[in-house]
Amino acid sequence: IHAVKIPDHLKKSPYLKTFYSRPEFFVYNVYRWYHGYFDHNPAHLLPRPEKEVMNEIFGLIGDSEKVINRAEELLSSGQTQLALEILDVLIQARPDNIEARKLRVKLLKKIGENDRCLMSHNVWHYFINKDKQIIRSLKK
Repeated sequence: IHAVKIPDHLKKSPYLKTFYSRPEFFVYNVYRWYHGYFDHNPAHLLPRPEKEVMNEIFGLIGDSEKVINRAEELLSSGQTQLALEILDVLIQARPDNIEARKLRVKLLKKIGENDRCLMSHNVWHYFINKDKQIIRSLKK
């Protein structure tokens, strides 16, 4: 998905504007259509549940603050998506970590600020609201 580049003349086409969907979604779906779900990484052929894997990874890290600090560093350097993915390890392993959830809200707001694609924009806002709801319930 990351290797595919849209030619400049197609980027300017009024039919390919990212109002509803995104080029990344198109590429992913075409790839899945022709190749199925397997991405040629043997670790992904018969994967364990994501939460189980994230628990194991977090067990190796063992420090919530370290993950949060790194995600904040990545955010500060403009690597918001990478920060979100790093933070996901902590949230999957420790879903009751309020500080991690607050940071994810911040990351999702940052990602969503300039996103004009309806599909992804709505996903960002759904999870912002969901995290806020979880934070409120954890504070009770």
